[in-house]
Amino acid sequence: SSDLNPEKSLYYLGSQVIELLHNSNDKEFDLLILYEKLKQKNNISINLYLLVLDWLFVLGSITQGKVKSIAKCF
Repeated sequence: SSDLNPEKSLYYLGSQVIELLHNSNDKEFDLLILYEKLKQKNNISINLYLLVLDWLFVLGSITQGKVKSIAKCF
């Protein structure tokens, strides 16, 4: 349960992705490179990572970039 592991919650992991995006001057990010950067701090599965990206997309924080990339909306 995410109550027992808050570091596995969408809120926490979403904030970690936003932090990575915010700390970069890049506008677009390769999906797998971003995953590897996130995984260095948080040992998460690719499935959970994609769920976090879906959640950030629904919130309007990210959008689809070019092939296999995302773009930040802030």
